[in-house]
Amino acid sequence: MIRVNCILPGATATPLVLKYAEYEKPKATIARTPRGQMADPKEIAHTIVYLLSEFASNITGAMIASDGGFLAN
Repeated sequence: MIRVNCILPGATATPLVLKYAEYEKPKATIARTPRGQMADPKEIAHTIVYLLSEFASNITGAMIASDGGFLAN
């Protein structure tokens, strides 16, 4: 069986994003995120590891948001 899932990351503190964090777009995105901060890349990686594990063996066709609540806002 082939499983296909999608992770929807929000603002993530990657080196490129942090380089341009002084500009308005990242600040505006963070301000609209209920968590109020960018995700650490490891937090996105944890979602990937979960989907690859046996704990997620019944999950397929899912879009999982790891965005600090941005889409719920």
